[in-house]
Amino acid sequence: MERCYHLLEPELLFTKVYQETKKLPKAQREAACLKIQQETMLKRVRSYQKVCGYVEFYDVGLYHVMYGGVTGSVDKVGFCYDKGNIMRKLEQGGFSPDRKQEVLAMCTFWDTEYTNYKARQNFDTTMAAVAPTDLYETESAVVYPLYRLAEMQLDFGKLIRMGMNGLRREVEVRKEGARHYDGDISFYNGLLSILDLFDDACVFYIEDVKEQIANSDENRKEELLAMKDSLEKIRKSPPTTFREALQLIWLYSICAQSPDFNRLDVLLADFYCHDTANGTLTEEEATVMLSSVFQCVDEIYGRNSRVVVGGLGRPDEKAADIMALVIMEAIRRCHLPFPQLSLRMYEGMNETLPDKGLELLSGGLTLPVIYNDNKNIPDVAKAFDVTYEAAGEYSFLGCGEYLLAHRSIGTPNVIINIAKVLEITLRNGRDVFTNKCIGLDLGSLADYQTFDELFDAYKEQMEYFVINSAKIQDSIYQTLSGEVSFLFQSLLMNDCLSRGKAILDGGIQHLGGTYETYGNITASDSLYAIKKAVYDDKVISPDELLKMMECDFSGYEQQLEYLLNLDKYGNDLDEVDQLASEVHEHMCLLTQAQKSNTNLDSFLVVEINNSANVVLGKYVGASADGRRAGDILSNANGPTQGMDTNGITALINSLTKMRGDIHAGITQNFKFSKQFFDADKEKLKMLLWTFFRLGGSQANINVVNAKDLEAAMIHPEQYGNLIIRVGGYSARFIDLDKDIQRDIIRRTVY
Repeated sequence: MERCYHLLEPELLFTKVYQETKKLPKAQREAACLKIQQETMLKRVRSYQKVCGYVEFYDVGLYHVMYGGVTGSVDKVGFCYDKGNIMRKLEQGGFSPDRKQEVLAMCTFWDTEYTNYKARQNFDTTMAAVAPTDLYETESAVVYPLYRLAEMQLDFGKLIRMGMNGLRREVEVRKEGARHYDGDISFYNGLLSILDLFDDACVFYIEDVKEQIANSDENRKEELLAMKDSLEKIRKSPPTTFREALQLIWLYSICAQSPDFNRLDVLLADFYCHDTANGTLTEEEATVMLSSVFQCVDEIYGRNSRVVVGGLGRPDEKAADIMALVIMEAIRRCHLPFPQLSLRMYEGMNETLPDKGLELLSGGLTLPVIYNDNKNIPDVAKAFDVTYEAAGEYSFLGCGEYLLAHRSIGTPNVIINIAKVLEITLRNGRDVFTNKCIGLDLGSLADYQTFDELFDAYKEQMEYFVINSAKIQDSIYQTLSGEVSFLFQSLLMNDCLSRGKAILDGGIQHLGGTYETYGNITASDSLYAIKKAVYDDKVISPDELLKMMECDFSGYEQQLEYLLNLDKYGNDLDEVDQLASEVHEHMCLLTQAQKSNTNLDSFLVVEINNSANVVLGKYVGASADGRRAGDILSNANGPTQGMDTNGITALINSLTKMRGDIHAGITQNFKFSKQFFDADKEKLKMLLWTFFRLGGSQANINVVNAKDLEAAMIHPEQYGNLIIRVGGYSARFIDLDKDIQRDIIRRTVY
């Protein structure tokens, strides 16, 4: 049963096992470390749970993704170590002198042993110069690395078809085949070990519920007995009921740290329809079970979790639609920001799904996030260079980056501040805050005789950063490959078993990477302003514009008003929209071309957003579009906040001018007043379909009362349930940084 641990005891136990197994083959070492980690992380079933599985994360461990729930936050990969949190715990006291020395010795060991540190050390001189600091530990820079292996979408369909014993038999057969040809069997031995760990987790919860049964009332006792029976069944056989299937998926996701369920309607549809038809399950019981799992997801994992419903290519569309509605109702009842619910829409679909989606949005949720299959599937096929069939299984991670479910990974391990690229292009490669040269010295604004010369210099500057960013992405993967096999994930990813290799060792079918871009429209609007003010109309000289920006427009109020009144992206104005499209296309095609310079099958831009447009804006001086120094950057490929003034139709026309077949995801935010949203749902649905038919790929929809947002900043205690779409993820409004709150309030409301 669950043990009680003293402060930092799990971290010390993990460190001891790691040190003892450090020289073993990495799969064997990983299995040993996961065993002690699972023993400390698994927690007893909560009173609200209808399905077993709960974990707590610690400051040292083996992780692959960020968690942001009540159990803390990890944004690292491989063997991870949060020194800052450990030091804070030591300062709180309660440690004996001997234990304190033990903890300090542990920290000394991990200072140079944790995987992020090793990844950084493997950068060559140019890569380190291009990315001198890490995001959220920022100083002024253009590129920032992110050390992670973001959410992987496992083949849960294979899991429920084969069951644990079926997977074990396949691993054993593959192992014997490798042995016969004198191949490396250490990977298969590691997989067999983690199958044992999953069985250990089942036993842990069987014993837990047995103990709880003795102290429960009759209603809870009946629930616990059903939970125990399902655990005993999935230890030996594939699931045959809805409860067993959900239990198997959830517990494996707990062990694998992979709370992305992809097309959950497809996974559960047959079980649900069978059980409800024979009277062993009601819709209410299924909704309650799903709700309890979703509550756990919100608490444990935060935004790095996703459920997908709808979409083309489902084998039994009618059954999947029925299941999708139950899933959406469970999301509605939970009224939580996570898991992120995504609805894939397409022409001719069952209209009850988008209707249910609008109901959720109208009720104060920012879910579902809506995707356009008719646009996205062919675009993904072209961008990823895969078949239409493979592209039909496109899914989403994190803030909306595309990946191919259980066929690819698409981690964004590098981000770029495009507004900063333009800034240093105007200033001899120098940072406006520090005057350090952080890019190529190609001249200053005064040196470019034409706008085309300026734009060419901007492109050359961009090429320098993109080429080295791709090398950073590749280097991080190579470091991870030397450290970890990611056994739980590799077991359910194509084609790791057949190749006998872990995900990053050549096992994954499609090794992809993505490149997060920020300040895209800030840059394109600024380029347009320079073109008009300096080169076309000649109303401001190059030297004067540089001086204006360096002093943050102080004393230049009339010129600032002129710049702010210039055309801006988002208003269906061809010239400014065309320039935005050129910036977008150059960036995307340049990034896509880097697969030939790396070991990656794809390296693609993602124009998504979290809070980074606020964070990175602090490191960009005043820009020619009229933005003040340190102010927020534009959000994804959307217009600068408040600058779309020609109405929703004009906004849609601008958004759909961007090419969609050269990237791996774009976040498009729409903010509607509740009065407008609720007035005529059919007209609103027609607007959404019009956007998609024009070529829109995705929609994040906020339905808000602007006065509520302003009031929530003053009286946060009264608005605990106010959920908002930040960009690529949702959050409780009162939990956001004040600058992010102001960013959201400034967006245009329709």
